[in-house]
Amino acid sequence: NSWHELPHAAFDLETTGRDPQTARIVTASIILVNGRGEVLKHHEWLAAVEEDIPDEAAAIHGVSTERARAEG
Repeated sequence: NSWHELPHAAFDLETTGRDPQTARIVTASIILVNGRGEVLKHHEWLAAVEEDIPDEAAAIHGVSTERARAEG
C-alpha cells in the first residue's frame, strides 16, 4: 500500500484565543479517514471551561461560555 491509500488521522483544537501561552481548549476533535477521504471514525470533546470564552473566539468556533459550561 502507498502511504496515501492508508488511513489518516487529523486532530483539531478550538480555543479561547490565539495566544498559545494563555488560550484554553474549548473543543478537541479527531477524525480518521481512509485513502478515499471517507470518514471511518470521528469524535469530538467539549471542555467545561472555567474562564469566559471571549465573544471573538465564540464567533469563530460557535461555542459560547454557557454552552461549554452546560455541556462540557
